[in-house]
Amino acid sequence: MNGSQPIVVVLAADSRFTKQVAVAIAGISRSARRAHRVFVLHDGYDPALMAQLSGVAGESISLNWHDARSADTARAQLPAHLPDATLFRLRISDVLPEEIERAIYIDADVAIQRPLDELWDLNLDEHGVAAVRDAVIPWAAAPLGLAWSELDLPPDLPYFNSGVLVIETARWRSQQVREHALELLAQHRFLHADQCALNTVLAGRWTRVGPEWNLQAGHLTGDRSLAWVTEPSDILGAAIDDPAIVHFTHGPLGRPWEHHCTHPYRDLWFEHLDLTPWKGWRPPAPVKPSRARLLAGEVRRVGAALWRG
Repeated sequence: MNGSQPIVVVLAADSRFTKQVAVAIAGISRSARRAHRVFVLHDGYDPALMAQLSGVAGESISLNWHDARSADTARAQLPAHLPDATLFRLRISDVLPEEIERAIYIDADVAIQRPLDELWDLNLDEHGVAAVRDAVIPWAAAPLGLAWSELDLPPDLPYFNSGVLVIETARWRSQQVREHALELLAQHRFLHADQCALNTVLAGRWTRVGPEWNLQAGHLTGDRSLAWVTEPSDILGAAIDDPAIVHFTHGPLGRPWEHHCTHPYRDLWFEHLDLTPWKGWRPPAPVKPSRARLLAGEVRRVGAALWRG
């Protein structure tokens, strides 16, 4: 890519993930070595919230706001644990100005600690998308993966994590990736929603990026991680020691905004949070029920048992 062009980054989140968006912007701003255009796809942020988030960006970052809610996603079937905002990334090609040829999409639940230049300049070969292989579902037939036979896919089809994507927008449009993904989501309730749909639509037609650009919780589970099978051990070891982007995916390690989190990069997330208007915020400890409440609950339980006879 032309070194004089700004790097284009797309973030997407609803208003419940405000702190996470702020941390992502802070990481981009802190590591940037050149100008960036950052587009935030949201669900109707109010002006005061946008002003707060704008204050996080440094001089090299220009923020652009897009309400990405759309009626064309109404038929998409989402699992209960995923918000509508998970579908916003599908709209990259129709919300960005047409002159933008490439964009880096990044989930908001990340900590970015290295410049994005290398990812931006990546050669996508004959493909229009680049991604990191999923650490938990490296193949279509892996547990929690795709119904590969129903979808007419090979069971060993490599499966990527959609938390970080490099996208050539013109090719995304010409291949109608959004339309095909939404059609699949109307027909299937995938466990990982549009991530599964994108893996089905692209079906191996993507360029593989090293795990340092999307270090997932599944990379950090030691001997139990399938990533030691799918990634060269020296590359995975280096990524774990010095990731460019830490992606706080769901898992037993928890996530920094959860009180029980034991993720090894938890402190990095708070370090970036403290560069935002939410400086000093930490997740509150769960409220323990009082002894009186426990006793009352036990009385109710015993009383119900006696009533049932």
